[in-house]
Amino acid sequence: MNAKFAAAALAVGLGMPSVAHSAVFDLTYTGSLFSLDAMLDATPQAGGEYLVTSMSGNVTPAGGPSEPVTLIPGGAGNTNTGPFIIDNLIYFPATGGYALDGSGLGFTASGTQWNICSTVDAGAGGCPSTYTLYESVAGGYAADTGSLTVTAVLDPSASAFSPVPEPSTWVMLAAGFAGLGLATARARRIPIRLAV
Repeated sequence: MNAKFAAAALAVGLGMPSVAHSAVFDLTYTGSLFSLDAMLDATPQAGGEYLVTSMSGNVTPAGGPSEPVTLIPGGAGNTNTGPFIIDNLIYFPATGGYALDGSGLGFTASGTQWNICSTVDAGAGGCPSTYTLYESVAGGYAADTGSLTVTAVLDPSASAFSPVPEPSTWVMLAAGFAGLGLATARARRIPIRLAV
């Protein structure tokens, strides 16, 4: 019975689909009217982009109190939120660090919608140098131009993560299988007694 259970557990464990690992980014925007500090959770997409799935942080007007931010769900293919068109994608250009594109990242704070996007295309695969933070207000937008830094805090696609297990992992796996084999052998030697 134990051997069948162990075999079934192993089959289920090996048959489980792998889960895409999330990446975590730190986003910092500084402009003359607003600043934004946020942590972004993102999932890898085809083509090396990352789709932002959650956002936590604060937007702060110059001289005002900070307001917590909430991500507006979006995705590749541009989502129309009413005042903005967003895609919530982070990409890594050929030169420079992580960046947002022209559709940018959508979020809410203080009851209004916001969008931060690149406004100057760097060209030649480079990182955009200018970003604009827009707030939807009655009759239009409040716009602030500034600088943006997006830093990977945890990136599972980075070379620091090895796809091949370390030798100690193989030793632990072998020890586990040996333990299962010994337990199965011992179970076969112990006679089963029924109490009457």
